[in-house]
Amino acid sequence: MELRLYHHLKRELLGGLAPASERHDPAYQKAVEAYAAEAETGIRKWSREAIADWLNHYNRLMSRPVRLRYYQILALYFTEQVLREERAAGVGLNGVQRNKLAYWMATGSGKTLLMHLNILQYIAHIGGMQAFDELQIILTTPGVNLIDQHRRELTPLIDALNRQCANRIKLTVESTGSLLNHERGYFNLPPSSRVFRLVLVDEGHIGLAGGGKEAGAFKQLRHDLADFPNAFLFEYSATYHGINDKYVDEYGDQIVYDYNYYRFFKDGYGKDYSLQKVAADDIDKGQEAWANFQTAFLTLADKLAVYDELRLKDDGLGFVSSFADKPLIAFMGNTVEDKKKEGKGQDDEVSDIRKLLAYLAKLTPEQRRQLAPVFNGDAAGNLVGPLTLTRCAAVTDEIYLSWGDGAYWGIVNVGNGDKFFNDSENHPELLDAHKKPLVQLRKAAIVERRFQFSDIDLPGSTINVLVGSRKFAEGWNCYRVSVIGLINLGSSKGNKIIQIFGRGVRLRGLKGDGKRRAIEHLADYDALVEEDTAKNRMRRLETLNVFSLKASYLEIFLKGLEQELPRWIVERRVAVEAQTLKLGKAAESFEQYSKKLPIFKVGRDDSEPRLLATQNFKDGKPAWHWAYFHTDGEESGELARLNLRMDYRPDAADEAVNLAEDLRQAVKQGKAGFLPLADFQLRLESLQKSRKMQLLVQKDRVAHPLTLDDLLGLVGEVLYSRAWAGLGFALREQLLAQTLSDAIAKLHHKLIYDLNKRRYRLDEPLRQSADGDPGDFISHYDLRIEFEKEADKAKFEAAYPSPDLPAQLPLTLQEPRHIYAPLLKNGEDKEVKRGFTFKTLSISPDALNPGERKFVQDLHVYLANPVNLGRLRKFDFYLMRNVESLRSVGVYLDSETRAYYPDFVLWAVSDQKTHVMLVDPKGQSGIQNWQSLHDPYNAKVALATSPDLVELAKRLASISGKAAKVDSFILLRKTSPLGRANGTHYDLAQVKDMQRRHVLHLDWAPADEHGQRVDEEGNPAPAPPDQRCYVERMLACAGLL
Repeated sequence: MELRLYHHLKRELLGGLAPASERHDPAYQKAVEAYAAEAETGIRKWSREAIADWLNHYNRLMSRPVRLRYYQILALYFTEQVLREERAAGVGLNGVQRNKLAYWMATGSGKTLLMHLNILQYIAHIGGMQAFDELQIILTTPGVNLIDQHRRELTPLIDALNRQCANRIKLTVESTGSLLNHERGYFNLPPSSRVFRLVLVDEGHIGLAGGGKEAGAFKQLRHDLADFPNAFLFEYSATYHGINDKYVDEYGDQIVYDYNYYRFFKDGYGKDYSLQKVAADDIDKGQEAWANFQTAFLTLADKLAVYDELRLKDDGLGFVSSFADKPLIAFMGNTVEDKKKEGKGQDDEVSDIRKLLAYLAKLTPEQRRQLAPVFNGDAAGNLVGPLTLTRCAAVTDEIYLSWGDGAYWGIVNVGNGDKFFNDSENHPELLDAHKKPLVQLRKAAIVERRFQFSDIDLPGSTINVLVGSRKFAEGWNCYRVSVIGLINLGSSKGNKIIQIFGRGVRLRGLKGDGKRRAIEHLADYDALVEEDTAKNRMRRLETLNVFSLKASYLEIFLKGLEQELPRWIVERRVAVEAQTLKLGKAAESFEQYSKKLPIFKVGRDDSEPRLLATQNFKDGKPAWHWAYFHTDGEESGELARLNLRMDYRPDAADEAVNLAEDLRQAVKQGKAGFLPLADFQLRLESLQKSRKMQLLVQKDRVAHPLTLDDLLGLVGEVLYSRAWAGLGFALREQLLAQTLSDAIAKLHHKLIYDLNKRRYRLDEPLRQSADGDPGDFISHYDLRIEFEKEADKAKFEAAYPSPDLPAQLPLTLQEPRHIYAPLLKNGEDKEVKRGFTFKTLSISPDALNPGERKFVQDLHVYLANPVNLGRLRKFDFYLMRNVESLRSVGVYLDSETRAYYPDFVLWAVSDQKTHVMLVDPKGQSGIQNWQSLHDPYNAKVALATSPDLVELAKRLASISGKAAKVDSFILLRKTSPLGRANGTHYDLAQVKDMQRRHVLHLDWAPADEHGQRVDEEGNPAPAPPDQRCYVERMLACAGLL
């Protein structure tokens, strides 16, 4: 599954720190958990503050302090970015509203805490506790056994919130099957702007496996619950492997964060694991799999003995009584869904359970003594009497195991306890060779609670053996499972296997942090037993052992886990060095030429300012006076230029009707629609609060809060494809709501831009990053190469011992002009793919994609041509790959609060003038046709012709003492049809228009020394328009030619 949304957010928000967020990087994780600055974490200050506020609020509500792990913080950060985009987009006149997000979170990773914080996050998203008259929260899951757990855990939080909002939150916790029983239309949401619904779905993958009617009904239920303007859905699942193929694409656009089991394990969370094959499928031939059962129980006996020892003494480990969870064995598998069919065949769960009971019943006194810790006995015995099965009608479906009249040490649950109990009397599998019963059956009116499954997590529980699956595979948060015995896995699907595995890998951790002491996986569990040191005894407790009744069950289990378990990976760090460049006859060191490269850098302050802006009128002309308050004082300024335009036409080619005046008149006359204008005013105040600003209007020396009339007075155009008279009330309301949201966003952007312009750093020299000290270009790359097979990894390591790399990875340049080396190509590159065998290749920060690699090569090809070099002999050229994660070389835009970081900076330096060219060869995915090229809202296109670059050039010149010119270029990749040749023919008018806007196409390639031109994939490219390549056009636009 391609997780498009997650990968987009990861690149957009974390930039070069994205790989650190996905590999085991303790320094990065610690920085995130400490809410460190954006330079260390990639998390902007507004998000850090919001997440800390939600957590503090949650801890006050629940009266118990919890801390977030780094991945939970990142999950909330990614979510908040999506919600911010939704708030900025408003009701979405021309697009589909994103109202469903999913989390891929490993079992034991804290999905429930994330779910609870999502509730507080959503309340903040809709405007806070005063923004709703009713908030419906519906929690559902296909796993029936999870319902009671969720109700128990969520109800206290909702009760605490209701005490603060006069019981305006309505909570429903029901299984998916129960919700599906409601009649059609039951979940319709009233069309009120103050009634909201939040839907929470747990373990959604269960409802999506296999397809068919059940999966279709589950998917339809999600839509029935959440497809309303005021509704939102969060879904949480341990895995999305195995969902029906027809849903894969949809979830690729909904999964907002991925913390799968592989990452969970690599970070050191949860138990280590040992998957052991003991014997072949002898049991299929009618023989007892004695070795399988015996090894599993001996392993548990050893762990229980170690647990008792560690409870009583330190033994040099530096802790006492720290491992709080007593080991337990659970036999689990694929429960028969229909209770009536249980026990009808030799291949179902009931048959396997009877084989296990037969094994226990045939244990000799000596063998029982060997396993004494399992049965709560001692080495002297006290394990007398036959295996006894006790049934208590007061406890649903539980059967208790003991020796004779001794205390219970095991529970059997098969879904139909009475039938299993009754059928066990004189059952052929439970008779000895003389047809005598191997087990004793008895009924009890009462069984003490400490023996029941409900209390199995408590320290006083004597139960060490669980047999069955329905209660155990889902809805059970237990740290005790230390050994798993697989039964009835003949037809289990992957999601069931992940659930079973998830029951066992949970770990409380010695520090309560969920982590094991030894992070690296150890495949040989027997070595821990043979070398019986104190540390190895602890490691045995922190390992989940999986045994199988049949070898075929283990094969099925491994197949279900193959996409979750650790893979074959090589990680390397590659140092980056500033280069000495030979331009002409003389060589220059970086220290020498860096002084000739003036540059502008964005400010280091990553905070989202709290603004107070007041509109004043001078000679009838409005101007905004703003003040920014921060810890060191106050900054202020004036914004005179302000013209807000909106375009809501479904197609930019449609005839435009300006509805701005219609909206103003509708507000003045109170005829905007059915929604009271007072609600719009509340929405206006909420929009300001969400952006941390207060807007005032001052007339005749009296200031009042910004009103709807005031805001609409700032809007010059609201373009739509239909006239006001032809619009229904609902669409008029939508237009007004959208205009308010966009007007506030645009005003905020322009105010922030006016502030940001003052933050540029123009007098700092260009320098390389060092550990803990971010500079202007990188100090190293981190490579992570994943292989399909262990043999592929071994072959790679033999061929390229560290620090060697395949020759296809670094970009080779003749007479390089790039200021640092190496430049690495990414896994998309054809040469890299041909060079060595790998599954995935991750390089951080920012390896060159094929388009970026082509630009670097084309520039060098062009400058290597003696004719071109002669025409440009006055200039020396220096190129730098710019990395966004460093947050250094960039330009502030007046339509966005984030800065723009171009992929490359190219300097052309002469004695009289310095040209600085900002080049983005990735291009813009939104530039697909002529209309998108002329879109006035495309900030990166508009930058090329804006006065902002002229102003930056003047400021650079004043500091450097030499004339300067700054230009910006976008280079479209092969995927963009705009400007591509139709055969060998070009639309020259379009080419001229593109060049005027500094948008060029990489396919307009220069010829190499052999006269050949190629595209980014290495295929032949046609001659460029008028035989002028994009490099020549770029330099001409910049004034060099």
